[in-house]
Amino acid sequence: MIRGTEIPTVLPEGVRNAAIEYCKKFIEHIKNIHGDDCKFLSEVPLVTDNIAPEYKNLFDSVNGRADLIVVDRNGVVHIYDFKVSNEIRCST
Repeated sequence: MIRGTEIPTVLPEGVRNAAIEYCKKFIEHIKNIHGDDCKFLSEVPLVTDNIAPEYKNLFDSVNGRADLIVVDRNGVVHIYDFKVSNEIRCST
């Protein structure tokens, strides 16, 4: 179980184990970037009605969800928003 979320048992054990290892490596990577004491928040709703004047005629609020927010020891917020693709890419 990772943070209260059980990995589906319909996946073959090797796939489950690989997914768990990948998640552990990802967490370590994020901690290397933002510090071991960084805080992880997942699926955070983002809502605002503070719209820049040039866009107020288009919409009156913005609603979304951040896949992952990481807060470092200085209180700086880093937003990670993942996209689905068949292509594996890494960007910094």
